Amino acid sequence: MVYSRLSLSFHLTSTLQSSVVYKFEAKLSCQTRNTFRGAGVLYVRPIFNPRSFLYQCKHIRRCGFVASVQNDKSPKDDGSASFHWTKIFVPDGMKIDRKYANVWLEDVPNLSIESSETKVSELLGETFKVENEELSTRDASLKVASSLLLPKKFGEDFPLESSGSKISRVFLRQDLIDLWNGLVDERNMRKLNILSAASGLGKSIYLYLIAVFARHFGIPVQYIGNTRDLLKPNEKSIASNFAAMLLFMNLNILDELGPFYPGDPDYNHLRGLPMKHVIFYAHRRGDLVLCDELRRNFMNMAPRNLLIIDEHSALWQKFGSDTKTWPPFFEFYADPVGHSTWECKFVIAGSQHHEFESMLPSGYRNSKRYIEPLSKEEFKIWQALDDYPETFRDNESTVVDLTGRVPRTIAELIELSGSFPNFSFEELVAWFTKNAFGDMKKRHEAYLDSLTEKQKKASYNMLYELFLGRETPAITLFDSAYRDGGLLLEMKNGSVRFYNSIARDVLFESFSNYYFTKERLVEVSNKFKGARREGFSSGEYFEELFLHLCQQFRPDIEIYSRADYRTIHLKSNLWLRFDGKEFMPPRPKIEFSCWIKFGTNYPRLDYAYVDMTDDGNWMLYLIQVSVSSFPAHNTDSAQLERLFKKTDGTVQLASLLNSFFAEVFEVSPVYDAGEKLVNFEVTDSQGISFRDRISILYVTPLTKEDAKADSAPDFVKFLTFDNFRDDMKPFIDLRQKEVRSK
Repeated sequence: MVYSRLSLSFHLTSTLQSSVVYKFEAKLSCQTRNTFRGAGVLYVRPIFNPRSFLYQCKHIRRCGFVASVQNDKSPKDDGSASFHWTKIFVPDGMKIDRKYANVWLEDVPNLSIESSETKVSELLGETFKVENEELSTRDASLKVASSLLLPKKFGEDFPLESSGSKISRVFLRQDLIDLWNGLVDERNMRKLNILSAASGLGKSIYLYLIAVFARHFGIPVQYIGNTRDLLKPNEKSIASNFAAMLLFMNLNILDELGPFYPGDPDYNHLRGLPMKHVIFYAHRRGDLVLCDELRRNFMNMAPRNLLIIDEHSALWQKFGSDTKTWPPFFEFYADPVGHSTWECKFVIAGSQHHEFESMLPSGYRNSKRYIEPLSKEEFKIWQALDDYPETFRDNESTVVDLTGRVPRTIAELIELSGSFPNFSFEELVAWFTKNAFGDMKKRHEAYLDSLTEKQKKASYNMLYELFLGRETPAITLFDSAYRDGGLLLEMKNGSVRFYNSIARDVLFESFSNYYFTKERLVEVSNKFKGARREGFSSGEYFEELFLHLCQQFRPDIEIYSRADYRTIHLKSNLWLRFDGKEFMPPRPKIEFSCWIKFGTNYPRLDYAYVDMTDDGNWMLYLIQVSVSSFPAHNTDSAQLERLFKKTDGTVQLASLLNSFFAEVFEVSPVYDAGEKLVNFEVTDSQGISFRDRISILYVTPLTKEDAKADSAPDFVKFLTFDNFRDDMKPFIDLRQKEVRSK
């Protein structure tokens, strides 16, 4: 029987023996113990509360996401090949060949199982002496290290059907290749590497694989996969576990570790003894101070050594924010660079929504290595797997919308589909969304409750920039507490995006309830009128006012051009951002009514509104908002005619339509005899016209006459003061000095 928690299952197979020689001639062999078969998965910690529905469904048989293992000898074009994990390195070197990016690794060791099966007597002999004390290893075991070597939630990430020491099919991303190659590059002087990512993106997997690779090449390594497990109730237990980890992770190079050199004179009696004997001595005695000395010895081992800790906020939750009050052994991990050596490379899993990154001094921020959601190309590789649900391929846009291409969330959705095979895709999405929305909303509200009124106002100002600001939202706008809810992701370029569409909806609901109020509408209206009367710039106020009116009234409004009239239905309150390449949150195409906010790279447009009908037909309104007449505004970079100019060989409007609806459109501008743009045609790849579905809309508080609408080409439609609804006009009309909130 195969047990699978979610996402990517791993067929567990027999091991492969190999020998590798490290530069200081530390010989290593990957030991083979049991041949077995089982299954497990990658990425698991749910975004839901542990009491939520995924945990309440344990009685349901899980079908899992079990993918076939292919035995290709070179990567396929779609990256779907699988390789034994020892075959990815360049010949006679330690670096990973970059051609293996986005492939699946087979037979990755299960360090926990291997440590449980390791006999100390086979490593150190049955007895040895430390000074005059004889130590026996006959009944000694390294089993206490097994839980320390398990990444957080490992039991759910990798559930095994039977005992064994191999896990198959781990996805190897380019980021991890770059990180590992940097760690083993002698020219790389970077001492600290902080893996920064929100939940579910694979920080623990990266650290685990780095530890496996280091052990494979005989690099002295300290690896703490579960920091919380190190926090035992007494120092003896902590020391025993830590020393057992040192023995196991370095068991193939114990004879090459050299003698022990204490810094503390209390341990001078151990000076010059073999390191392996001192490690066991610390393990047997439970001496935490001696473990600290061993840690320092390891950090001085040349030419390089690695210290890897999967912290996940365990220390901050245990000991508090004031690291100066931490126990000495653990205080070390709060200031890794302060304790670093030339030989030691420190790799730690921080988290964008955990306190570790918030406490970093400013100079440490350059040490972050960001892990982002799957790229479009990586996601296609996952979709190509034989056991990826076909219904998910058919509904790619919705899957991307719900998951944000976050591996763990993809996994949860797949697990849910296996738990409820009779659900339609729509029922599955509804259940998933309902529970995820409730969990995220609770976390967001808990964050808000922790703020003062001043802090809360600042947070909503940040959300304004996120939803409505022109610039791509940057991480500098958001404090660490805001990320603590896990609803936002920090990207490599310093920008911020939503975790997924559910996080976006939670934040927009909160923002709307705070921001789009009748009181705020009145306030913005009066600011607009005041600026207009005083001759100040009022364009930004009107742009904001227009949004407030649309959110408050959700109107049906008649718009017009010289050629015709049309009614626009502004009912949706869903928002997306578009940077010219991708939506935030990401999605392949638009399949619902929504507003779209453009960035600064679209100076000709402020918003788009998509009106999607139940049968999948759409109307697109490209909106330009201005307080000026059309001729005065339609100049320089704001010229609407530029939408029909070619950029990189493609008409800008065609590129926009392709991004919005994932179809190839051809846009052909129509000119009169004087080469003046008078119209345009839009056809799809079948030659079918879509021209009547697209409107370019100019919104202004001016009257039709003052806006000089008659001077515009026929294809430009107008919403002027004359056509605003009667209940909206008082907020725009300058003749009414002040609107009062009722």
